[in-house]
Amino acid sequence: MEPVKTLEDLYEGKIDIDRASELLALEETAPVSEEINKKHLKRAHFVKVSIRLPNEPRRINWLMRFLCALPVPVGLINFGLRLGRSKLDRQLAEVGLDTKELRTIIRYARGTRVLIEAEDARITVKIV
Repeated sequence: MEPVKTLEDLYEGKIDIDRASELLALEETAPVSEEINKKHLKRAHFVKVSIRLPNEPRRINWLMRFLCALPVPVGLINFGLRLGRSKLDRQLAEVGLDTKELRTIIRYARGTRVLIEAEDARITVKIV
């Protein structure tokens, strides 16, 4: 059963909370599809980052704009991920990823835009 269907059944009262938690736990342990069909995905070439720091002086923001002015090639990011693999794998293990999966996600995520807003920064990452 899909998680959305399980939650709908819970909302409608067809199943109780214990049964819903069992079904959702089964969904988490279910095997993920073996391989992504890369044939139909658009391959990314560049990653563009934009950083705004509203609490910092204007000069700092100009420096950040200058440093992030050019998009970074995906190949360069993959090279960096390979170099820092050991440290990054430990951190990504907490969310259930490894560097190989992260490289695949970046390589085939063309058209993706991530916006991170916090009190002291606004970061935009575009994969093109």
